[in-house]
Amino acid sequence: SLTAGPVLVLPFGEGIQGPFLSDHGYEIAARVQLLLTQGGEAGVSLIPWDAIERAAIPDPTAIDALALGRQLKARYILVGRIAYFSTRRPGAANILQGEAGVEFQVVDLASGTIVYEDRHELVFPEDYLGSWGVSSLDETDADIEQGLIHALAKKIAKPFVAEMDRKDEKRD
Repeated sequence: SLTAGPVLVLPFGEGIQGPFLSDHGYEIAARVQLLLTQGGEAGVSLIPWDAIERAAIPDPTAIDALALGRQLKARYILVGRIAYFSTRRPGAANILQGEAGVEFQVVDLASGTIVYEDRHELVFPEDYLGSWGVSSLDETDADIEQGLIHALAKKIAKPFVAEMDRKDEKRD
């Protein structure tokens, strides 16, 4: 878990694109921010993306992520990369199924050490069922895309949101 302090969640890069250049990366990071806001550890605050504009940083893609976090006075920075993202899984004939993979790390900017890192790969909807019990035959590409984004964000935020663990246990 994170100790008290401001956290900067950067939009994820995708493939060879860096942070701030991927629509999926923005959506995943925004969803992670929402989950952290709703149930993050006490004393942990988020640095909003508009702080980059207020700090008069003309091109955040041209600055190192850790330097950007330090300039914005973050205690931690969460950076990640989407390894792959597809709403059409090969071999899933006649059924809409997507797959995605991400890797990310949380860096303590005071010490420069990685305090948490992980990677997640997932298929959505798993086992041909939508996360809301809807057959994937009824889902669209947009449903699969949003399902992947939501599922990835939950996996990324889960280690930092204690309440999420309790909610998931109640469903199991």
